[in-house]
Amino acid sequence: MFREPVSSSGSAFRWSREELVYQLTIAAELEHGLACMYMFAAFSLKAGEEEGLASEHVPVVGRWKKAILGVAVEEMLHLSQVANLLSAIGWAPHMHRPNFPQPADAYPFAIPLHLAPFSRGTLEQFVRFELPEASALQEPIANVGPHDGIEPFAPAFTTIGGLYAQIRAGFEQLPEGDLFIGRPRAQTQGARIHFQEGLVEVCDRASALAAIEMIVAQGEAATDEHPDAHFRVFKVILEEFDSLAMRGGFAPARAVEGDPIARQRLGAATGNVIRNRTTHAVAELANFAYETLVLVLLRLFSHLDEDDDDRELLSHTALRLMTRVISPLGELLAQLPFGEGGAGNAGISFGLSREVQLLPMRDCAFCVIGERLQHLSEHALGIGGLDLSAISGQSSALGARFSARLRD
Repeated sequence: MFREPVSSSGSAFRWSREELVYQLTIAAELEHGLACMYMFAAFSLKAGEEEGLASEHVPVVGRWKKAILGVAVEEMLHLSQVANLLSAIGWAPHMHRPNFPQPADAYPFAIPLHLAPFSRGTLEQFVRFELPEASALQEPIANVGPHDGIEPFAPAFTTIGGLYAQIRAGFEQLPEGDLFIGRPRAQTQGARIHFQEGLVEVCDRASALAAIEMIVAQGEAATDEHPDAHFRVFKVILEEFDSLAMRGGFAPARAVEGDPIARQRLGAATGNVIRNRTTHAVAELANFAYETLVLVLLRLFSHLDEDDDDRELLSHTALRLMTRVISPLGELLAQLPFGEGGAGNAGISFGLSREVQLLPMRDCAFCVIGERLQHLSEHALGIGGLDLSAISGQSSALGARFSARLRD
């Protein structure tokens, strides 16, 4: 079912640990990026009749938002699963990704990755990302490097399923006894990060293939056995959207600006800089919270010298930052003005001020994370005209827990 990549000379490609790591890090970036894109689209959906939705459309749009956010959560599960796969073969978790917007040539499937509000075009793009792997396998794998080179080649794929088909081939072909050198206790358990089902602990070839099967089944499966697969979720929403749009007067999304950014980042493509001063301050606050979340996740998935209480705190903090800080800020930003003139709304940019690095020493990491959470709390209270006290209180409480752990 899965084909082995071939070199430019037609010879069978020879897998190595480095090649497998390279492709897994690409998978991590895509899972991470797609989660952000899906959340942005979900936040752009209107909430009720006060925003112009007809009463009969309110439950429909609410169901769409819940479904899209559910897909985003599963993309984070997939990111966690890729971290386990990397750990099993002796590598570190990969939480970095390029800032939005990303050009079409950033990845081989030639689709630009950018933050866009809910629309028919956005849904079509999401469907293409999640196409069943069989669709990708109908197309030839090309443009790979010489099979005897030492550097990893750039994999060619047209869908996420196609990338995982290649990753599976690597796990199937590399010698099992040599490949799985990671410590079993360094595997993240699903219950530890509030994924009660789905996350596979990887220790050998069989569990690695089971992990990949889980990712593909949740994302690209097109059978009745997987009615909640991402491909089917987006396809059903697209069909329902078309049916409602044909009747006219149906506008489920807020007038949100695509690719909003707080500031232009070095090395990133040009986005749309938020010009309203209050909105800009909230956008920076959201970026700071998001970057703090990534630092927490890096530490959580690295399994260094934390004890069980430390890991519980990291896991709890990651969940609270996502649900009690970043999500509310994302929803708020989609309702705040983009410019001073009031034309259109902004949105969360998921911006990273620099490449996020693992904080390797436990005490230093907890000190830095605690400081960032307190700064987040203080800045939330300092933004005039908005009541961000709940976000401030949540951040302060989390920061206090890190300070307490350092005193223990």
